[in-house]
Amino acid sequence: MAKPAVDQPATGHEIVEILGPLDDAVLAAILRTDATRNEVMEAYVWLSADDQLRRERHSTIRGKAAEVCRILEAELPPSPDER
Repeated sequence: MAKPAVDQPATGHEIVEILGPLDDAVLAAILRTDATRNEVMEAYVWLSADDQLRRERHSTIRGKAAEVCRILEAELPPSPDER
């Protein structure tokens, strides 16, 4: 019996569809996590939220979505506060 599509790892096309154009190495790293489309979307939403919203929600990101976040955060330019 085949797994439902929602449980399948995201394809490169799906990842780019969610995140936009990516460096090939970044895309390959995300593909290696086997994150699903929903997990990639969760990482995108988490990184797109402002810090205040994250604090208010008191939520933490876990699992493969957290792996995707770490990969993407490593590619982000430093914020003005970190310079």
